[in-house]
Amino acid sequence: MAGSVKHNELAAVSEASVTATQKSGVMILAPDGNVRTLMEIEADLIHLAVSIYGGSVSKAARRLGIGRSTLYRKLDTAQIGSSC
Repeated sequence: MAGSVKHNELAAVSEASVTATQKSGVMILAPDGNVRTLMEIEADLIHLAVSIYGGSVSKAARRLGIGRSTLYRKLDTAQIGSSC
């Protein structure tokens, strides 16, 4: 079965995800063990990037590889601008 995933592989992925989450500060897994939505993860990552770059949306956008206006739109859409 080429497309099937074995239990050991899932455990390794989960362990790697937890390790990556601890290093990045962005939670990949929800408390129930399921993967969070891309929108939730993106909002957290944007918040983290803006915080790391001292509130500079221009620097955060550059590092995230998106345009400044796109980042402002995402901040507005995700309604996370006030928490940055």
